[in-house]
This record gives sequence, C-alpha cells and structure tokens, in this order.
Amino acid sequence: MKHANLIIDFFSNTGEKDQALMYLNLYTKTPAYEFAVIKIGGNILKQEIDKVADTLCYLYDLGLYPVIIHGAGPQIKAALKKNNINTKKIDGQRITGEKELGVIVSVMKNINQNLVKKINENNGKAESLTKDIFFCKKAKNKRLGFVGEIKSVNTDMIKKSIRNKKIPVVSSLGYDESGNLFNINADCAAKELILKIKPKKFILLSSPGGILNKDKKIISYINLKSEYDSLIKDKIVTEGMLLKLSQIKDLLENINYNFSVQIASPKNLIKELFTIKGSGTFIKKGIDIKVLDSFSSVDKNRLKFLLEQSFSRKLKEVYFKQKIEKIIIEENYKGAIILKKIKDNIYVDKFAVLKEFQGEGIGRDLWIYLEENQKKFFWRARPENDINTFYSKNSTGIYKAKSWHVFSKNIGPKYLKEIIEYSINKGESFV
Repeated sequence: MKHANLIIDFFSNTGEKDQALMYLNLYTKTPAYEFAVIKIGGNILKQEIDKVADTLCYLYDLGLYPVIIHGAGPQIKAALKKNNINTKKIDGQRITGEKELGVIVSVMKNINQNLVKKINENNGKAESLTKDIFFCKKAKNKRLGFVGEIKSVNTDMIKKSIRNKKIPVVSSLGYDESGNLFNINADCAAKELILKIKPKKFILLSSPGGILNKDKKIISYINLKSEYDSLIKDKIVTEGMLLKLSQIKDLLENINYNFSVQIASPKNLIKELFTIKGSGTFIKKGIDIKVLDSFSSVDKNRLKFLLEQSFSRKLKEVYFKQKIEKIIIEENYKGAIILKKIKDNIYVDKFAVLKEFQGEGIGRDLWIYLEENQKKFFWRARPENDINTFYSKNSTGIYKAKSWHVFSKNIGPKYLKEIIEYSINKGESFV
C-alpha cells in the first residue's frame, strides 16, 4: 500500500498503532474493489464537501479507492421549493412525480460532478457514475410515483474505475428495462450495492456524526438484536434515520462475513477506517450468547484457538484441567469470558475476542451480559494493556501494582486484600 507509513505515524501518536497495522494488513489483502462503501449524506456535501474531498484524496494517496454513493436530500428540497413544487415523504421516501423527477435528476448529477471535481482538483482521481448501475422496477407503493425498487446492480463500471485507480462516485438513480428513469433512496441503493460488492466496511457520513440519544450525545454502539425495537419505541430514530437503520438491519441479516457498519462525521473518517472503534455509532446485528459450566461442555480446540489468537501466546496444556465457575461465550467462538470462583468471589480469568472481530462490539455484549448476571467480580491486567481504559470505566476499584493492575466491581473492603494478593501472585496461563 502506498504511503502506509503516513497512517502508521499518525496512529502511533494516538496510541493506536497496532490497530492501524491490523487494518492496513487487512486492506492490503483485500481486493481493491472490496475495500469500503461510503455513503455521503446531502447535508455533508452541502456543508463539508471540501473536507470530504480532502479525506478521500488522502485515501487515494494510500492507494485505497472506496466506492462512494451519495444522497442529496437538502439540495433536492431547496431546488423543489425554488421551482414551487411541494412534495411529501412516505416512510422516509420522497413522493416523485414527473416534475419532481426532472429536478431530482438535475440536482443529483450536479452534486455528483461537483464532488468529482473537488477530488480531482485536490490531486486525487475520481469518476462520475450516474447511470447504468441500478436496474429497477416501479416501487410497489404506487403513491410514491417514479420511485424505483432495485432489481439488480451492475458493478462493471465501478470495477473499471477502480482498475483505473479512480474513486467511483455513484448517484442513486435507477433505470428500468425500457430506459425509464427512477429516483432511488440513497440508503436503499447503498444496501443493494453492498450486497453486490461485499466490502469490509460500510460507513455513512452524516452531520451529527452518529445516532444521537435523548441527550443529543452520540450512541457509541447499537446492538440491533436487543436495541432496535426500543430505539423506535423511544423515538430515538425517526423518519430518515429510521429508514437508514431499517436498511442496515436488513443488510446485516443478509451478510455472513466479517463486516462492519458505522455512522460517522467526515473529520473522523480515517479513524473509523483504521481503528477498532472510531468516534461515531458502530451498528451490529447482535450476538447469541451461551453459558456453560465446565470445560467438558465446550469445543476445547476452538476455545484454545480463541484464547491463543486473542492473547498472541500459547496456552499451557494444563489450563483445561482446571475447575471453572462458568464460561460466557459467543456461539461461534468469536469471544468468551471465563470465570473462576475464588473463595467467596468471582474472578474473571479470561476475556478474549478473536482479533478479526474486535471492534464489532462482541466484547461489549459479553461484558454487559457479565455485569447483568454477575454483580460482584474482580480481574487483573498488565499495566500496558490497551483495554485498561475500558476496564477503568467499568470497575468500582483499582489497585495498581508494578506487574499487574487489579480491578474490582462492587467488591467491599472486607475482601480487597484477599483479591489483590490472589491477583498479583496468581501464575500465568500461557507459556
């Protein structure tokens, strides 16, 4: 990858060098066409197009060519108003008559060409793709008018752009078999594009930089399995954002490879691409958790692989001969928490997630399950461990020794000396 040292140097200064190296390695092994799909909202292109173009040129300098698909909501709304055309939306999709369609097509093409121009003027190379990508039929809801429902996606021109070392910029306009033009919601178009391309990442750039809670603060993680219904019920997501989330939910339910979805701001795009957790909202399908009470109930080979790969060390042969209290494990052995009972307290002996799945919130979900079902526990970590910031936030007590930091959750003063001595003197599980 060209200029990879730029990324390494940048993230070395933020303490995230290892994460950046992991993603650089992943992207180097990934076909250029499957790197990432980035959906850019109309608000972003209206307010921050120069920042977007600058960031995309940075990726271009690295030899990375994301597939760009854009919206144009605010610009279309303004153009329709200027032409004295009043429109309404149904479930986040704009009702599109013949007059509206003409305005929409004109606005979409102008925005597309403007972004391409900005990239090219900034020493990058991009190509405008406004037709022959999405083939569709008229939407089932006839009230929507000239709104298309995608039947197939042709990626030939996208692949050609990337082969020619250009960033493809795609508009969400569709055509039927007769050549008739249709307006397509950009979130729906992005979903179908992703199902065809199978990229490593899907990032939606939006003005808030993520999904906001009731306090107008960005929600870091969303587990769709456990949180989707409540987000709708509590009106955290409505209208356009609800359509986005429903499309993401459908997308994640139809993808069975290592894939992530993030909503972020343009200024954090590089961080979202090259670190485990950026600054926006990370959205995932959710995991199925199993709880087992002994090593005899697990696939030891899979668990051994998980532990050794996560810690980058070889496990001692005697490890599985020990008695444990329980194992909290993701059903496909992507992550696990192993608990032991030490006198009257529970000790977190291992907390592991496979490296290729770190950043997907698997560890978070396992930890939440632990906290919900085990009110008191303790654990240890090396002082240099990258996860200590997370541990500090999720503990009620910390003791810092030279070799180990000892963390506790809701354990009273009566047991502190006991758990500290156990943690510091406990032997290693790895060779």
